Amino acid sequence: VAQGPLPDAEATAVVGQFDPGGGFAAGVWTHNDVAYLGTWGRAEACPASGVRLIDVADPANPASLGAIANGDEYPGTDTDSVWAGSIDTASFNGDIAVVGVSLCDNSERNRFREGFRGLAVYDVSDPEAPELLGTYDSGERTQGVHEVDVVIRSDGRVLAAATVMQSFLHTEGASGDVRIVDITDPTGPLEVTTWDYRDAVVPLDELPSGTEGEQYHAHNVDFAGGGQRLWVAVWDAGAVLLNIEDPARPVVTDSVDAVASAEGNVHSVISAPELGMVVLSSEDLYPFAGGVHEAGWGEQLILDLAGEPLSTFRAGQDEAADDASIPLDGYHTAHNAQLVDQRLYSAWYSSGVRIADLSDPAAPREIGHFVPPPTRDPQGYWIAPDGTGSMAMVWDVRVDDGLMYVSDMNTGLWIVRYTGDEPLGPPVY
Repeated sequence: VAQGPLPDAEATAVVGQFDPGGGFAAGVWTHNDVAYLGTWGRAEACPASGVRLIDVADPANPASLGAIANGDEYPGTDTDSVWAGSIDTASFNGDIAVVGVSLCDNSERNRFREGFRGLAVYDVSDPEAPELLGTYDSGERTQGVHEVDVVIRSDGRVLAAATVMQSFLHTEGASGDVRIVDITDPTGPLEVTTWDYRDAVVPLDELPSGTEGEQYHAHNVDFAGGGQRLWVAVWDAGAVLLNIEDPARPVVTDSVDAVASAEGNVHSVISAPELGMVVLSSEDLYPFAGGVHEAGWGEQLILDLAGEPLSTFRAGQDEAADDASIPLDGYHTAHNAQLVDQRLYSAWYSSGVRIADLSDPAAPREIGHFVPPPTRDPQGYWIAPDGTGSMAMVWDVRVDDGLMYVSDMNTGLWIVRYTGDEPLGPPVY
Protein backbone atom coordinates (compact mmCIF):
# COMPACT_ATOMS: atom_id res chain seq x y z
CA VAL A 1 0.00 0.00 0.00
CA ALA A 2 1.26 3.46 -0.87
CA GLN A 3 3.00 5.36 1.91
CA GLY A 4 1.97 8.85 2.97
CA PRO A 5 -1.35 10.33 4.14
CA LEU A 6 -3.90 7.76 5.20
CA PRO A 7 -7.27 7.31 3.52
CA ASP A 8 -10.44 8.49 5.22
CA ALA A 9 -12.19 5.19 5.91
CA GLU A 10 -15.33 4.25 7.79
CA ALA A 11 -16.34 0.58 7.91
CA THR A 12 -13.79 -0.05 5.13
CA ALA A 13 -10.17 -1.22 5.04
CA VAL A 14 -7.49 -1.15 2.36
CA VAL A 15 -6.42 -4.57 1.06
CA GLY A 16 -4.08 -3.44 -1.71
CA GLN A 17 -3.18 -0.54 -3.96
CA PHE A 18 -1.51 -0.11 -7.35
CA ASP A 19 -0.61 3.23 -8.90
CA PRO A 20 0.46 2.85 -12.55
CA GLY A 21 1.49 6.52 -12.60
CA GLY A 22 0.50 9.31 -14.94
CA GLY A 23 -2.84 10.08 -13.37
CA PHE A 24 -6.32 10.22 -14.91
CA ALA A 25 -7.27 6.65 -13.95
CA ALA A 26 -10.86 6.16 -15.11
CA GLY A 27 -13.29 3.24 -15.42
CA VAL A 28 -12.50 -0.06 -13.73
CA TRP A 29 -13.68 -3.60 -14.47
CA THR A 30 -12.66 -7.00 -13.12
CA HIS A 31 -12.67 -10.46 -14.65
CA ASN A 32 -10.76 -13.66 -13.85
CA ASP A 33 -8.39 -12.06 -11.32
CA VAL A 34 -7.53 -9.18 -13.61
CA ALA A 35 -8.50 -5.55 -13.02
CA TYR A 36 -8.89 -3.43 -16.14
CA LEU A 37 -8.14 0.22 -15.39
CA GLY A 38 -9.05 2.81 -18.01
CA THR A 39 -7.61 6.27 -18.64
CA TRP A 40 -9.35 9.60 -19.17
CA GLY A 41 -7.86 12.51 -21.10
CA ARG A 42 -8.28 16.08 -22.23
CA ALA A 43 -6.73 18.08 -25.04
CA GLU A 44 -4.35 19.79 -22.62
CA ALA A 45 -3.63 16.62 -20.61
CA CYS A 46 -3.76 13.36 -22.54
CA PRO A 47 -1.64 10.62 -20.95
CA ALA A 48 -3.00 8.05 -23.47
CA SER A 49 -2.05 5.23 -21.11
CA GLY A 50 -4.78 2.96 -22.46
CA VAL A 51 -6.42 0.28 -20.35
CA ARG A 52 -3.94 -1.07 -17.80
CA LEU A 53 -4.25 -4.79 -16.98
CA ILE A 54 -3.47 -5.51 -13.34
CA ASP A 55 -3.08 -8.96 -11.79
CA VAL A 56 -5.23 -9.03 -8.64
CA ALA A 57 -5.12 -12.78 -7.91
CA ASP A 58 -3.40 -11.70 -4.70
CA PRO A 59 -5.34 -8.51 -3.96
CA ALA A 60 -2.79 -7.46 -1.35
CA ASN A 61 -0.08 -7.44 -4.01
CA PRO A 62 -1.48 -6.28 -7.37
CA ALA A 63 0.97 -6.33 -10.26
CA SER A 64 1.08 -4.91 -13.78
CA LEU A 65 0.40 -7.17 -16.76
CA GLY A 66 0.67 -4.48 -19.43
CA ALA A 67 -1.82 -2.32 -21.33
CA ILE A 68 -4.13 -2.35 -24.33
CA ALA A 69 -5.43 0.46 -26.55
CA ASN A 70 -2.76 2.89 -25.42
CA GLY A 71 -1.19 5.79 -27.26
CA ASP A 72 1.05 3.51 -29.28
CA GLU A 73 -2.05 2.04 -30.92
CA TYR A 74 -4.34 5.05 -30.88
CA PRO A 75 -2.43 8.34 -30.37
CA GLY A 76 -4.27 11.23 -28.78
CA THR A 77 -7.04 9.08 -27.32
CA ASP A 78 -8.43 8.10 -23.97
CA THR A 79 -10.04 4.82 -22.90
CA ASP A 80 -12.21 5.66 -19.94
CA SER A 81 -14.73 2.79 -20.23
CA VAL A 82 -14.02 -0.94 -20.47
CA TRP A 83 -15.91 -4.22 -20.12
CA ALA A 84 -14.36 -7.67 -19.86
CA GLY A 85 -15.90 -11.14 -19.76
CA SER A 86 -16.11 -14.61 -21.27
CA ILE A 87 -18.07 -15.39 -24.42
CA ASP A 88 -18.70 -18.64 -26.25
CA THR A 89 -20.07 -18.18 -29.77
CA ALA A 90 -19.64 -19.85 -33.12
CA SER A 91 -16.92 -17.30 -33.85
CA PHE A 92 -15.00 -17.08 -30.59
CA ASN A 93 -14.60 -18.88 -27.28
CA GLY A 94 -12.59 -17.13 -24.61
CA ASP A 95 -12.19 -13.84 -22.75
CA ILE A 96 -12.61 -10.48 -24.40
CA ALA A 97 -12.15 -6.86 -23.34
CA VAL A 98 -14.28 -4.21 -25.04
CA VAL A 99 -12.70 -0.76 -24.84
CA GLY A 100 -14.27 2.61 -25.58
CA VAL A 101 -11.76 4.78 -27.46
CA SER A 102 -12.34 8.53 -27.74
CA LEU A 103 -10.36 11.64 -28.66
CA CYS A 104 -8.73 13.60 -25.87
CA ASP A 105 -9.14 16.70 -28.01
CA ASN A 106 -12.75 16.67 -29.16
CA SER A 107 -12.66 20.08 -30.83
CA GLU A 108 -14.21 20.29 -34.27
CA ARG A 109 -10.83 20.74 -35.91
CA ASN A 110 -9.46 17.58 -34.28
CA ARG A 111 -12.59 15.55 -34.97
CA PHE A 112 -12.11 16.14 -38.71
CA ARG A 113 -8.62 14.68 -38.61
CA GLU A 114 -7.91 11.05 -39.43
CA GLY A 115 -7.53 8.70 -36.51
CA PHE A 116 -9.46 5.87 -34.94
CA ARG A 117 -12.19 6.41 -32.39
CA GLY A 118 -14.88 3.88 -31.42
CA LEU A 119 -14.75 0.37 -29.90
CA ALA A 120 -11.72 -1.91 -29.80
CA VAL A 121 -12.23 -5.58 -28.92
CA TYR A 122 -9.31 -7.62 -27.57
CA ASP A 123 -8.71 -11.30 -26.87
CA VAL A 124 -7.53 -11.33 -23.24
CA SER A 125 -7.74 -15.09 -22.70
CA ASP A 126 -4.05 -14.75 -21.91
CA PRO A 127 -3.97 -11.34 -20.24
CA GLU A 128 -0.19 -11.23 -20.51
CA ALA A 129 -0.44 -11.51 -24.30
CA PRO A 130 -3.62 -9.70 -25.41
CA GLU A 131 -4.46 -9.53 -29.10
CA LEU A 132 -6.67 -7.08 -30.98
CA LEU A 133 -9.61 -8.93 -32.53
CA GLY A 134 -11.67 -6.21 -34.20
CA THR A 135 -12.78 -2.59 -34.12
CA TYR A 136 -15.88 -0.51 -34.65
CA ASP A 137 -15.30 3.05 -35.87
CA SER A 138 -17.83 5.53 -34.49
CA GLY A 139 -17.46 7.63 -37.63
CA GLU A 140 -15.98 10.80 -39.07
CA ARG A 141 -16.60 14.00 -37.11
CA THR A 142 -17.36 12.04 -33.91
CA GLN A 143 -15.31 12.16 -30.72
CA GLY A 144 -15.56 8.43 -30.01
CA VAL A 145 -17.02 6.21 -27.32
CA HIS A 146 -17.38 7.56 -23.80
CA GLU A 147 -19.26 4.71 -22.07
CA VAL A 148 -19.80 1.07 -23.02
CA ASP A 149 -21.84 -1.83 -21.66
CA VAL A 150 -21.97 -5.41 -22.95
CA VAL A 151 -24.55 -8.16 -22.60
CA ILE A 152 -24.66 -11.84 -23.58
CA ARG A 153 -28.28 -12.50 -24.51
CA SER A 154 -30.15 -15.78 -24.14
CA ASP A 155 -30.44 -15.93 -27.94
CA GLY A 156 -26.65 -16.16 -28.12
CA ARG A 157 -26.04 -12.64 -29.41
CA VAL A 158 -23.35 -10.57 -27.76
CA LEU A 159 -24.23 -6.87 -27.93
CA ALA A 160 -22.29 -3.78 -26.99
CA ALA A 161 -24.10 -0.52 -26.30
CA ALA A 162 -22.01 2.65 -26.44
CA THR A 163 -22.48 6.38 -26.10
CA VAL A 164 -20.81 8.59 -28.70
CA MET A 165 -21.53 11.93 -27.08
CA GLN A 166 -22.86 14.70 -29.32
CA SER A 167 -22.69 12.39 -32.33
CA PHE A 168 -26.19 13.52 -33.32
CA LEU A 169 -25.03 17.13 -33.50
CA HIS A 170 -21.57 16.43 -34.92
CA THR A 171 -23.00 14.35 -37.80
CA GLU A 172 -25.99 16.68 -38.35
CA GLY A 173 -28.43 13.94 -37.37
CA ALA A 174 -26.89 11.17 -39.47
CA SER A 175 -25.95 9.09 -36.39
CA GLY A 176 -27.37 9.04 -32.88
CA ASP A 177 -25.42 9.25 -29.65
CA VAL A 178 -26.38 5.66 -28.74
CA ARG A 179 -24.87 2.87 -30.81
CA ILE A 180 -25.81 -0.80 -30.54
CA VAL A 181 -23.07 -3.02 -31.97
CA ASP A 182 -23.18 -6.78 -32.47
CA ILE A 183 -19.89 -8.32 -31.32
CA THR A 184 -21.00 -11.96 -31.45
CA ASP A 185 -18.11 -12.27 -33.87
CA PRO A 186 -15.58 -10.04 -32.11
CA THR A 187 -13.33 -10.00 -35.17
CA GLY A 188 -16.02 -8.14 -37.11
CA PRO A 189 -18.16 -5.83 -34.93
CA LEU A 190 -21.30 -4.74 -36.81
CA GLU A 191 -23.41 -1.68 -36.06
CA VAL A 192 -27.02 -2.76 -35.50
CA THR A 193 -28.57 0.67 -35.06
CA THR A 194 -28.12 4.18 -33.70
CA TRP A 195 -30.60 6.05 -31.50
CA ASP A 196 -30.92 9.58 -30.17
CA TYR A 197 -33.26 11.35 -27.75
CA ARG A 198 -33.27 14.45 -29.99
CA ASP A 199 -34.68 12.37 -32.82
CA ALA A 200 -36.83 9.65 -31.26
CA VAL A 201 -38.32 11.52 -28.27
CA VAL A 202 -38.13 15.32 -28.66
CA PRO A 203 -37.12 16.81 -32.03
CA LEU A 204 -34.12 19.09 -31.85
CA ASP A 205 -36.14 22.17 -32.85
CA GLU A 206 -38.61 21.58 -29.99
CA LEU A 207 -36.05 21.52 -27.18
CA PRO A 208 -35.92 24.51 -24.79
CA SER A 209 -34.55 27.61 -26.46
CA GLY A 210 -30.90 28.38 -25.87
CA THR A 211 -29.84 24.76 -25.37
CA GLU A 212 -28.88 24.04 -28.99
CA GLY A 213 -29.45 20.43 -28.02
CA GLU A 214 -26.09 19.90 -26.37
CA GLN A 215 -27.56 19.32 -22.93
CA TYR A 216 -29.68 16.45 -24.24
CA HIS A 217 -26.86 14.16 -25.27
CA ALA A 218 -26.71 10.49 -24.23
CA HIS A 219 -24.05 10.01 -21.58
CA ASN A 220 -24.34 6.46 -20.31
CA VAL A 221 -26.07 3.15 -21.12
CA ASP A 222 -27.03 0.15 -19.00
CA PHE A 223 -28.46 -3.14 -20.30
CA ALA A 224 -31.39 -4.61 -18.39
CA GLY A 225 -33.64 -7.63 -18.70
CA GLY A 226 -30.91 -9.86 -20.07
CA GLY A 227 -30.32 -7.49 -22.97
CA GLN A 228 -34.00 -7.08 -23.88
CA ARG A 229 -34.01 -3.54 -22.47
CA LEU A 230 -31.54 -0.65 -22.46
CA TRP A 231 -31.48 2.31 -20.10
CA VAL A 232 -30.00 5.52 -21.52
CA ALA A 233 -28.89 8.44 -19.33
CA VAL A 234 -29.77 11.65 -21.21
CA TRP A 235 -27.93 14.53 -19.55
CA ASP A 236 -30.67 17.11 -18.93
CA ALA A 237 -33.67 14.90 -19.69
CA GLY A 238 -33.14 12.12 -17.17
CA ALA A 239 -33.25 8.54 -18.37
CA VAL A 240 -35.07 6.65 -21.10
CA LEU A 241 -35.83 2.93 -21.18
CA LEU A 242 -35.70 1.28 -24.60
CA ASN A 243 -37.23 -2.04 -25.59
CA ILE A 244 -34.54 -3.71 -27.68
CA GLU A 245 -36.03 -7.17 -28.13
CA ASP A 246 -35.26 -6.35 -31.73
CA PRO A 247 -32.05 -4.35 -31.22
CA ALA A 248 -32.34 -2.91 -34.73
CA ARG A 249 -35.60 -1.18 -33.76
CA PRO A 250 -35.41 0.38 -30.28
CA VAL A 251 -38.78 1.45 -28.87
CA VAL A 252 -39.16 3.92 -26.00
CA THR A 253 -41.14 2.24 -23.21
CA ASP A 254 -40.52 4.53 -20.24
CA SER A 255 -38.67 7.63 -19.11
CA VAL A 256 -37.87 9.41 -15.87
CA ASP A 257 -37.21 13.11 -15.43
CA ALA A 258 -33.83 14.53 -14.55
CA VAL A 259 -32.91 15.49 -11.01
CA ALA A 260 -34.46 18.95 -10.87
CA SER A 261 -32.38 20.30 -7.97
CA ALA A 262 -29.17 19.41 -9.81
CA GLU A 263 -30.11 20.91 -13.19
CA GLY A 264 -30.16 17.50 -14.74
CA ASN A 265 -26.55 16.49 -15.42
CA VAL A 266 -27.52 12.80 -15.35
CA HIS A 267 -24.22 11.05 -15.80
CA SER A 268 -25.26 7.44 -15.27
CA VAL A 269 -28.25 5.18 -14.79
CA ILE A 270 -28.24 1.72 -13.22
CA SER A 271 -31.18 -0.61 -12.73
CA ALA A 272 -31.87 -3.55 -10.46
CA PRO A 273 -35.23 -5.11 -11.40
CA GLU A 274 -34.76 -7.76 -8.72
CA LEU A 275 -34.65 -4.93 -6.16
CA GLY A 276 -37.40 -2.93 -7.82
CA MET A 277 -35.33 0.21 -8.32
CA VAL A 278 -33.42 2.45 -10.70
CA VAL A 279 -30.71 4.93 -9.64
CA LEU A 280 -29.78 8.10 -11.53
CA SER A 281 -26.49 9.77 -10.62
CA SER A 282 -26.22 13.50 -11.25
CA GLU A 283 -22.72 14.87 -11.92
CA ASP A 284 -22.37 18.57 -11.21
CA LEU A 285 -18.79 19.81 -11.36
CA TYR A 286 -19.66 23.48 -10.91
CA PRO A 287 -21.79 24.18 -7.83
CA PHE A 288 -21.46 27.96 -8.21
CA ALA A 289 -20.84 30.09 -11.28
CA GLY A 290 -21.48 33.83 -11.23
CA GLY A 291 -24.22 33.37 -8.69
CA VAL A 292 -26.60 31.85 -11.24
CA HIS A 293 -25.61 28.20 -11.20
CA GLU A 294 -27.70 25.90 -9.02
CA ALA A 295 -26.00 25.45 -5.66
CA GLY A 296 -25.02 21.94 -4.72
CA TRP A 297 -22.93 19.07 -5.98
CA GLY A 298 -25.72 16.99 -7.48
CA GLU A 299 -27.33 13.90 -6.02
CA GLN A 300 -28.54 10.40 -6.72
CA LEU A 301 -32.22 9.85 -7.38
CA ILE A 302 -33.66 6.48 -6.41
CA LEU A 303 -36.82 5.45 -8.25
CA ASP A 304 -39.09 2.45 -8.47
CA LEU A 305 -39.43 0.54 -11.71
CA ALA A 306 -42.40 2.68 -12.70
CA GLY A 307 -40.17 5.76 -12.59
CA GLU A 308 -41.66 7.18 -9.39
CA PRO A 309 -39.11 8.90 -7.12
CA LEU A 310 -38.53 7.12 -3.82
CA SER A 311 -35.71 9.19 -2.32
CA THR A 312 -32.50 11.08 -2.97
CA PHE A 313 -29.03 10.42 -1.64
CA ARG A 314 -26.19 12.91 -1.19
CA ALA A 315 -22.84 11.70 0.05
CA GLY A 316 -22.16 13.15 3.47
CA GLN A 317 -24.65 15.95 2.84
CA ASP A 318 -27.72 15.62 5.01
CA GLU A 319 -28.52 19.31 4.82
CA ALA A 320 -30.04 21.20 1.87
CA ALA A 321 -27.80 21.28 -1.18
CA ASP A 322 -27.58 25.08 -1.07
CA ASP A 323 -26.24 25.09 2.50
CA ALA A 324 -23.50 27.70 2.79
CA SER A 325 -21.23 25.02 4.26
CA ILE A 326 -21.10 23.00 1.04
CA PRO A 327 -17.47 21.88 0.64
CA LEU A 328 -15.43 23.51 -2.11
CA ASP A 329 -12.11 21.81 -1.39
CA GLY A 330 -12.65 19.21 -4.13
CA TYR A 331 -15.36 17.91 -6.46
CA HIS A 332 -17.97 16.29 -4.24
CA THR A 333 -20.31 14.95 -6.88
CA ALA A 334 -21.65 11.59 -8.02
CA HIS A 335 -20.23 9.76 -11.00
CA ASN A 336 -20.48 5.97 -11.46
CA ALA A 337 -22.31 3.50 -9.23
CA GLN A 338 -23.13 -0.18 -8.79
CA LEU A 339 -25.98 -1.93 -6.99
CA VAL A 340 -25.08 -5.19 -5.27
CA ASP A 341 -27.71 -6.95 -3.18
CA GLN A 342 -29.29 -4.04 -1.32
CA ARG A 343 -26.23 -1.84 -1.18
CA LEU A 344 -25.42 1.09 -3.44
CA TYR A 345 -21.70 1.60 -4.03
CA SER A 346 -21.04 5.01 -5.58
CA ALA A 347 -18.01 6.94 -6.77
CA TRP A 348 -18.31 10.53 -5.56
CA TYR A 349 -15.03 12.01 -6.81
CA SER A 350 -13.53 13.90 -3.83
CA SER A 351 -16.02 12.31 -1.43
CA GLY A 352 -14.63 8.91 -2.41
CA VAL A 353 -16.72 5.77 -2.42
CA ARG A 354 -19.94 5.93 -0.43
CA ILE A 355 -21.84 2.81 0.57
CA ALA A 356 -25.57 3.13 1.20
CA ASP A 357 -28.03 0.58 2.54
CA LEU A 358 -31.08 0.61 0.26
CA SER A 359 -33.05 -2.15 1.98
CA ASP A 360 -35.59 0.63 2.46
CA PRO A 361 -35.14 2.65 -0.76
CA ALA A 362 -37.32 5.44 0.61
CA ALA A 363 -34.73 6.04 3.32
CA PRO A 364 -31.18 5.36 2.07
CA ARG A 365 -28.68 5.09 4.89
CA GLU A 366 -24.94 5.56 4.50
CA ILE A 367 -23.11 2.67 6.19
CA GLY A 368 -19.52 3.26 5.16
CA HIS A 369 -17.12 5.17 2.97
CA PHE A 370 -13.60 5.11 1.59
CA VAL A 371 -11.78 8.27 0.48
CA PRO A 372 -8.24 7.88 -0.92
CA PRO A 373 -5.68 10.27 0.58
CA PRO A 374 -5.70 13.75 -0.99
CA THR A 375 -3.11 13.82 -3.76
CA ARG A 376 -2.11 16.35 -6.38
CA ASP A 377 -3.22 15.53 -9.92
CA PRO A 378 -0.12 14.35 -11.86
CA GLN A 379 -1.55 15.99 -14.99
CA GLY A 380 -1.98 19.36 -13.27
CA TYR A 381 -5.55 19.66 -14.51
CA TRP A 382 -7.83 19.40 -11.46
CA ILE A 383 -7.94 22.36 -9.09
CA ALA A 384 -10.79 22.60 -6.58
CA PRO A 385 -13.15 25.62 -6.61
CA ASP A 386 -11.42 27.00 -3.50
CA GLY A 387 -7.96 26.55 -5.04
CA THR A 388 -7.09 23.28 -3.33
CA GLY A 389 -4.67 21.26 -5.44
CA SER A 390 -4.57 17.96 -3.53
CA MET A 391 -7.74 15.92 -3.37
CA ALA A 392 -9.23 12.51 -3.97
CA MET A 393 -10.88 12.04 -7.37
CA VAL A 394 -12.68 8.69 -7.37
CA TRP A 395 -14.02 7.93 -10.86
CA ASP A 396 -15.39 4.42 -10.52
CA VAL A 397 -16.02 1.47 -8.21
CA ARG A 398 -16.48 -2.19 -9.12
CA VAL A 399 -17.59 -4.79 -6.54
CA ASP A 400 -16.35 -8.32 -7.15
CA ASP A 401 -16.22 -11.28 -4.75
CA GLY A 402 -16.63 -9.13 -1.67
CA LEU A 403 -14.01 -6.54 -2.61
CA MET A 404 -14.32 -3.02 -3.97
CA TYR A 405 -12.00 -2.08 -6.82
CA VAL A 406 -11.76 1.69 -6.65
CA SER A 407 -10.36 3.93 -9.39
CA ASP A 408 -8.89 7.20 -8.16
CA MET A 409 -7.82 9.54 -10.95
CA ASN A 410 -4.76 10.69 -9.03
CA THR A 411 -3.51 7.51 -7.33
CA GLY A 412 -4.71 4.60 -9.47
CA LEU A 413 -6.34 1.41 -8.21
CA TRP A 414 -7.35 0.74 -4.61
CA ILE A 415 -8.67 -2.62 -3.43
CA VAL A 416 -10.91 -2.18 -0.42
CA ARG A 417 -12.99 -4.42 1.83
CA TYR A 418 -16.21 -3.44 3.56
CA THR A 419 -15.75 -4.20 7.25
CA GLY A 420 -19.11 -3.12 8.60
CA ASP A 421 -21.11 -5.74 10.42
CA GLU A 422 -24.53 -4.18 10.00
CA PRO A 423 -26.86 -6.78 8.47
CA LEU A 424 -29.15 -5.69 5.68
CA GLY A 425 -32.82 -5.82 6.50
CA PRO A 426 -35.49 -7.34 4.26
CA PRO A 427 -36.34 -5.25 1.18
CA VAL A 428 -39.19 -2.80 1.76
CA TYR A 429 -41.40 -2.46 -1.36
